[in-house]
Amino acid sequence: MVETSEDSGPAEGGMSPNRIFRRQELETLLHASQVLASSVDLTQSLQAIIAQAASISGIPVVRLFLAEEATQLLRCRIAVGLPIEDQQALTVPIGQSFSGHVAATRRPMAVADTRADPRVQHPAHAERHQLVSYLGLPVLHQDRLFGVLAFSTREPREYSESEIALLTAFAQLAAAALHHAQIHEAARSELLERRQAEAALLQREEQYRSLAENLPDAIARFDAACRRIYANRRWETDADDRPATARGENRPGLDAAGAAPWVDALRAAMRDGQVHTVEYATPASQGTEEYEARVVPERRPDGGVDTFLVIDRNITVRKRAERILAERTRQLEAVRAIGVEIARELDLKGLLDLIARHAAELLHSAASAVILWDEATQSLVPRAWHGCGEWILAMRGRLGEGLAGTVAAQRRGAVVNDYPASSYAGSSLAQTVPASAALGEPLVYQDRLLGVVILYRVQPGERFSGEDQSLLALLAGQAAIAIENARLFAELRRSYEDLERAQEQLVQTEKLRALGQMSAGMAHDLNNILAALLGQVELLRIQVSNPSAQESLAILETAARDGAHIVRRLQDFGRRKPSHPLSLVSLASVVNQALEITRPRWKNEPQRRGVVIETRVVVDHLPPVLGDDAEIREVLMNLILNAVDTMPAGGSLEITGRTIEPGADVEDGPRWVELYVADTGAGMTEEVRRRAFDPFFTTKGVHGSGLGLSVVYGIMER
Repeated sequence: MVETSEDSGPAEGGMSPNRIFRRQELETLLHASQVLASSVDLTQSLQAIIAQAASISGIPVVRLFLAEEATQLLRCRIAVGLPIEDQQALTVPIGQSFSGHVAATRRPMAVADTRADPRVQHPAHAERHQLVSYLGLPVLHQDRLFGVLAFSTREPREYSESEIALLTAFAQLAAAALHHAQIHEAARSELLERRQAEAALLQREEQYRSLAENLPDAIARFDAACRRIYANRRWETDADDRPATARGENRPGLDAAGAAPWVDALRAAMRDGQVHTVEYATPASQGTEEYEARVVPERRPDGGVDTFLVIDRNITVRKRAERILAERTRQLEAVRAIGVEIARELDLKGLLDLIARHAAELLHSAASAVILWDEATQSLVPRAWHGCGEWILAMRGRLGEGLAGTVAAQRRGAVVNDYPASSYAGSSLAQTVPASAALGEPLVYQDRLLGVVILYRVQPGERFSGEDQSLLALLAGQAAIAIENARLFAELRRSYEDLERAQEQLVQTEKLRALGQMSAGMAHDLNNILAALLGQVELLRIQVSNPSAQESLAILETAARDGAHIVRRLQDFGRRKPSHPLSLVSLASVVNQALEITRPRWKNEPQRRGVVIETRVVVDHLPPVLGDDAEIREVLMNLILNAVDTMPAGGSLEITGRTIEPGADVEDGPRWVELYVADTGAGMTEEVRRRAFDPFFTTKGVHGSGLGLSVVYGIMER
């Protein structure tokens, strides 16, 4: 394009060349605008706009790049001067190269010569098509970027501001075309969706109308004045068959519903705009029919209500089924609860009583009996009953005899609703049974007959149904399992008790044998050692005159003699020998002696370690007791030493006692003395407590013999 100045000479017709060129520009823009206004095809409009831009500018190559928001790429949509197929494969990332920079900055960009410019993204493509200059204009509409309009020449070229302004108008036309295309597409899509929605609405309305006409429910629509404006076929049919008070008639005002049972629900729906439901019953040719009327307000889009639907449904069958289901559920829940209760009962007699009572209560029977099969006598014997008289005690029979024998022999339940007229009423026993109906069910566990459960109803006309039989069969199955479990538990308990007694006897025998062998093997040697020790003590007592030493030697002599006595008592414990006659013993004296003998363990040794074991003795008030002072002293020493062993960090040792008077119901009974040895040690676990008196059982490892408490036990037992 070549600009002309205002000073150019006059052209044809007296108009300057600049004004002629300006008129051509305006005509070109007008033509492009007319194309945009007349064409609804976006590609055709864009091609016309781009062609007009190329024509008016004289630029040989013009391309329109459209922006893709998802990929942030520019892709060529329209091309003039280059094959479009060759251009569509090119993409320019927004922010890169010339067009990408224009798109990112949304400002025009002009480059007179691009051949040496490093910003060229596809140099081979530019060289092949001899693209030298570049002018890029953003395609914008109301600050929305649609793409870039790019101009290129095959020789260097400078672009003037007026030229850029003119070509910017074409970019704006392209943006307007793209914007109008979007609006047109959105309107077309909306119109299409609206038409589809209207068609679907009509189809759905027809479906709903067909559904309403063919539903088993009676449906009517009422307006706000309670006038019926629609009724389906079922409503009209029911209007002929049901009383006028139940169907409602087409009269103005609230009376249009007549005295229909659902009129109150309709009034309530008119007041609060909520759904209301009412159930009612009407007399019918075969009893009573039950209905459910549901009043549903039909809301406008603004939330207002003009019409109301009344849906009247016959729920007779459903209500009957609900009642049957509720009763069946109650029965099954009762069976489950009974099953849980009888499963917990392991005493056979208590279990049979539970079964008899619950069976009668579950099936509303006046009497029931549980009759077990006795393998030894090959007969059926009543073991539990509920509501029966003395006649039940005589109900003993064999397989095949009477109702119980027949049920047991066939292992199949039986219902006898006319008991007095049945074949089972012929026997003398059956004549004494005051029953109008009977129901029997076998008790079978893994194909083994356990017995029979029999139910009786005594009121004239009372009967048992098939459902009653099924329910009793269900209960009988659980009862059979519970009976077998109770029998097995009783057998297991007897076997366990026998085994426990045998084990206790064997363990005790082994304990005594071990103690006897031990004491027999070591008694001689221990006695020799103790004899030598006593001899030395006697010699020292003769040679030593110091009172303190004499007192220590006396304690040593007492301990040695106690040791000899312990050896003899071990032999007595192992052989269960009777003890020699007992004498009166002062517990206070024995306790003090035991404390003095064990003083090195509870006082001296802890003090060397820096710990203290405090002692508290309250026994002076205790009366003398019959016993053996050496044995009692041995018991106390063992208990004191065990207490010391449990308090390695120190603690408290307490020896107390009390006198127990004879009971009020015992005249001249003996008085007893209880002596307590308590400590603040760690105590014993349940396992240790259970085995504490077992010979050779110890928790002290190699430092303990396990005989201390066993000797204590033997002494106290004697």
